[in-house]
Amino acid sequence: MKTEVTLQLGLSGPDFAIALGREDARVSRQPAGLNFYEIHWPDQTSGIARFEHGANGFELTTVLGVMGTEDVDRPSAGVYEILISFGLPPRNEIPHDEARLQVMALLKRLQDAGWQQSYHFSEARVKGRSTLRHPNSMDIRYTPNFKEWMGFSIETVRWKLRANGVYMSIAMNRDGDRMDSHRPGAYFLSMTLETEEQYMRGHFGEKDRDNWKALWPEFSKVLNESRAEDEAKARLKGLEIDTAYKDPPILALKVPVVSLSVGQPCSRSGVWQASLPPDHPAAFLLARAPQRLQRVEAGEPMPAVYSRLMYPPADADNAAITWVLVRAV
Repeated sequence: MKTEVTLQLGLSGPDFAIALGREDARVSRQPAGLNFYEIHWPDQTSGIARFEHGANGFELTTVLGVMGTEDVDRPSAGVYEILISFGLPPRNEIPHDEARLQVMALLKRLQDAGWQQSYHFSEARVKGRSTLRHPNSMDIRYTPNFKEWMGFSIETVRWKLRANGVYMSIAMNRDGDRMDSHRPGAYFLSMTLETEEQYMRGHFGEKDRDNWKALWPEFSKVLNESRAEDEAKARLKGLEIDTAYKDPPILALKVPVVSLSVGQPCSRSGVWQASLPPDHPAAFLLARAPQRLQRVEAGEPMPAVYSRLMYPPADADNAAITWVLVRAV
């Protein structure tokens, strides 16, 4: 059996099966239209999983199993979710404080690799020690002491992270019958990795998911209002709010930088902005002129800003203009 696997979101199902070791991977095709690609290591051993995500890649060395999920109705999305199950050594016999230190070390490694604290868009941005009151969404930057670690009020403790269009959730479960602080315990962790597309689609009902990009601007206002209400309640309880936290940019909604010159055919309908090089004598005036922003339809020639009748050197100045797409419509 393959002991080391390299994982990546967006791979096709067959390529993901190869990454798991084709002969070892188990493929489950569900009537609901989902394919699951799995590998599980025997109880006596564990695997190593490396997740590739540019500078944000990382490695887990005590892996029990891996499962990738693919939607057969969206083959271009590939494997959009990866679930990694792993333990803390020594398995089922780890002192509780050692478990605490190992989990904190994992969170530190992830932060060093560029992963950041994440909150759902509607969630109150409770931070630091205050998250002990809400351990289903712990702050990755906070290190609980041993007493706090043993005193978590719920069975499953969670941390949420993000990095460059990938969203991560870590869930920690422990054997409730082995919580004597003076005796070893048993810990089980799972890590879910989702593409941005899947994470965003999950905010909508089935009928709206394919249209989430168009619906997001209005829906995000509802989520912001919900967050504001929850944070007001949290403040009344004396909880600390991370006011410096900003929601991540949604990469799928970012307009790629597209620039054209006057007279070239418009490549995409939208609002375009004209500018001149900074050292051009007319750059300052154009930057304040209302005609610098114009809606242009795909296929139309990019318009001239200056008219020959009104401005004799129009041809030279128009040739120096760059149009940049600022909002696609």
